[in-house]
Amino acid sequence: MPWCLGRELQLPQQVAFDVMLAILWQLWKARNALIFDQKFLSPTDVLRRAVDDLGSWSCRYKALEPHLQCWREYLLNRL
Repeated sequence: MPWCLGRELQLPQQVAFDVMLAILWQLWKARNALIFDQKFLSPTDVLRRAVDDLGSWSCRYKALEPHLQCWREYLLNRL
């Protein structure tokens, strides 16, 4: 339930929505890797890849970049 992550952070919804999309995207990619390549990615791998994506997307968040950084740290602390 990625949409429940970070409720306590009280950060802008715009950033939270994109964080959830990054997590869901990586879950989808992990599912495809398992089905098509027989490669298992652990939940930690999936979350780490989502955090990496957020780092790549940081250029989209000029004014909100501190909020994105807060999300990245939050997710990394969950690993």
